[in-house]
Amino acid sequence: MRMSNKPIAIVLSLDDFYSANHELAKLDKLNDYFDDFKVTMFAIPTCMPEDWVQMDVLTRSYMELAIHGYFHKFHECIDWDTTTAIKAIMDAEEPWTIPGFKAPFWIDSDGTLEACAKLGYWVALNPEEPPYGKVPPNLRTYYHDTDIANIPEEWEGDYLKLHGHIQNVCSNGLPECFDNILRLPKNTEFMFISDYMKETGGDSLPWAFRPDIPYDCYSLGMHSIFQGNMDIFTIEKLWDIAIEEGGPVLEIGGGVSSVIFGAATDTIIINSVLGYGFDMGDYVIKHQMKLMTIGDPTKPETVKKIPEGFKAKILYIDQGSSDILKMTYRNFVQNGGVIITRRDNTLQIERK
Repeated sequence: MRMSNKPIAIVLSLDDFYSANHELAKLDKLNDYFDDFKVTMFAIPTCMPEDWVQMDVLTRSYMELAIHGYFHKFHECIDWDTTTAIKAIMDAEEPWTIPGFKAPFWIDSDGTLEACAKLGYWVALNPEEPPYGKVPPNLRTYYHDTDIANIPEEWEGDYLKLHGHIQNVCSNGLPECFDNILRLPKNTEFMFISDYMKETGGDSLPWAFRPDIPYDCYSLGMHSIFQGNMDIFTIEKLWDIAIEEGGPVLEIGGGVSSVIFGAATDTIIINSVLGYGFDMGDYVIKHQMKLMTIGDPTKPETVKKIPEGFKAKILYIDQGSSDILKMTYRNFVQNGGVIITRRDNTLQIERK
């Protein structure tokens, strides 16, 4: 039940707006249909000629423009330190942009977020994944609730924050979701993100960011290039098991799970070279994790490398590892220990 009699305000934002990707005709139709249409564009100012902005953008008062990176390149912001980020953001600023920022592909950095805090910007972050960078305590943040492909018929809050793209991408493009937006009542109250931020002060971290799980487990674990599509719930489950059971852990396969177990337990023995799309060896050394590699788990000589008398409290077998390996290595699990097998985001858990 909603506790407020205030009408629900729709806070709509669309990504990737620039002169070659704008869908102005569809936006005009929405403006013509709704009584008071508003939309915040995450725009690429360096790709927007001034004459086009003056003629085709600023004449449309129903939109505001926040900055969506410099050239909107993949990993564009990931190496930005604070000085570099401040210069890039200030170079991208125009008289017609607002002090709001979203990193391309949600990939930011410590420096990017620190720069936004110093410049007085708010930052749009992904509610489904933690940011790459550390969030300064004085940084105002914005999180959308859902996307324009999944507009709920009922909503309990005072604001419903919708996210989408100008083009058809991520299944939430304006053309493919146009009719979804038109299903909203004609007298819907729309609100710019800038007005929402002024009215509310911004958003706190979503519920999913567990303070007891080391930040680096999330920052590595939530991006599929590093961990093979392990979702946040699987990460949380593995962390909870590791904390409850303790170490040592014998791991067959894995990537981010090594980080989770390494951060949560005393000892972990993993099967392969520490490298999973990045130099994980340096990462492990930096965080002083007690990890030990022993080689290919399918080789008989690898079994012989396990220290004499070693008994794990947890045996973790990542996807792709066979049941034969499970039978081989379960002998190194102490009685009452936990055996975990992962297949995508499903964990099979049993006691020895």
